[in-house]
Amino acid sequence: MRRADQRGVVLIVVLWITVLLTVLLVAFTATVKVDRNVATDMVQRVQARAGAEAVLSYLVAIRKSGAYDWTEMIGQVYTLSLNSMQVRFRFIPESSFLSLNAASAEELEAVFNAAGAEDATAIAEYIVRRREGGVESQAGEVIEPRPWVSTVELSRLSSITSDVYQYVQGWFTVDSDHQSVNIHFAEAGLVDALRSAEIDQLLAGRAVQESSDEVAELNQGGGDVFRVQVELSSTMNKRKIETSVAFGDDELGYRIARWNEYNAQFSLE
Repeated sequence: MRRADQRGVVLIVVLWITVLLTVLLVAFTATVKVDRNVATDMVQRVQARAGAEAVLSYLVAIRKSGAYDWTEMIGQVYTLSLNSMQVRFRFIPESSFLSLNAASAEELEAVFNAAGAEDATAIAEYIVRRREGGVESQAGEVIEPRPWVSTVELSRLSSITSDVYQYVQGWFTVDSDHQSVNIHFAEAGLVDALRSAEIDQLLAGRAVQESSDEVAELNQGGGDVFRVQVELSSTMNKRKIETSVAFGDDELGYRIARWNEYNAQFSLE
């Protein structure tokens, strides 16, 4: 083989090695970046959980000490500082949401009508029939009573489209069996769906609700369930955690009924 041919072969081999090393370097860099993002996400998730637990401990301390009027804190947005994170939170009665296990068929129908469901009446009747049991009208099938355990179950019903579910998913609860919605703290859209004729008057009245008898009654009894909404902001991003909690007089001071840190949807604005 001539010297010129040898030099050509060597050049090709060198180029291939260079390309291979470049590919390996890119792959290594991508792997390091992914690992770093995963590690950062885990750290931030732990910080977020710690922040939410700090809020619960803070509320327990406030409730037990009696330093502040508990009823005046309901629905208000507060801010705490936790290391490099800003923690904003509020808590509202779980009765601010429509109970899938206790709401009337008329209320359920009104909500799904507001969401634009094609057959809101049939959806409402099914929700009630499933939790109470009965006989399916068309097929004559006997349905055993089965309570709703998650609002996500609504998304699995063929009669509820994804658009309808997205519209109403934040209005329901399965963690409380209250009969009527506490319109003082419910979302405006839910209030409008249930009491559209009075919506303007009701929303205007919420500005002076703190002194009402209905709000004062929320302070009675340790078994009331509250929805605690926590928003944690750092220099990197923002995380939301929502939990349904029953405050009591036991050692911990509260019992968690539901914990949602992956798809919590609420606004503290």
